[in-house]
Amino acid sequence: MVKKLVYIFTGAWVAGMIVVFGWWGLTNYSLVRTNAEYLEKTANFKPELVKIAKGQLLRSRLQIVKTILATRFEYGQAFLNMTKLFNEEVKVEDFKLTKEGIFLINVKSYSTRVMEMVEAKLIDINSGGSEVFSKMKLIGIEWNNGAWLVQLEVKVINGK
Repeated sequence: MVKKLVYIFTGAWVAGMIVVFGWWGLTNYSLVRTNAEYLEKTANFKPELVKIAKGQLLRSRLQIVKTILATRFEYGQAFLNMTKLFNEEVKVEDFKLTKEGIFLINVKSYSTRVMEMVEAKLIDINSGGSEVFSKMKLIGIEWNNGAWLVQLEVKVINGK
């Protein structure tokens, strides 16, 4: 009877081992096959990942360049409009960017009407009549050798 019990126990143990190793082999085969399919599909995307990464990097750099060029364009327009600020009687001799969006302008005129023109332009810009400039301030004025020398501070609308 003990012998029979040992045979039954051994048979059950061997059958259990066959089932466990069969299950292990089946799952291992399935895992290897799935891994091979995954590697095959990702191999097709690896060259694309480099292109996508470069595209994202290029897109972010282009955004930076776009913002820089936009501000330069605004300042370029401001520089062009600086020379057209007054009529021919008033000559813009010098202008420079002192702070972000603020220009210091030196104008010269031999006309006695220069103050009327400067006042009119001050009122026009400070009341919002200019599309380029938001604020104008008279810094200094002087009479030198028959010419009016006027120094103005002008703020660009989108000068931040």
